[in-house]
Amino acid sequence: MKEQLYKVLSAKKLVLNSFLIKVALDNNLSLNEFLVLVYFDNSFNSSLDIDLISKTLGLDESEVMEAFNGLMIKGLVNI
Repeated sequence: MKEQLYKVLSAKKLVLNSFLIKVALDNNLSLNEFLVLVYFDNSFNSSLDIDLISKTLGLDESEVMEAFNGLMIKGLVNI
């Protein structure tokens, strides 16, 4: 999993602010949920393109959907 995170961080510069990290810690986000949340925070595209997110983060589409669903349940994203 560390290799996956390294690939994501080395492929694109991502901006992490302290509030996003606090939200992640307060909500006990999984790594995949955190990565999807960071993706949305850094994305100018507000659409839910599972294929693009999957390719960008190096996750399976099912992992992206599971993470997105977890973020929805926690009230951090909505459609």
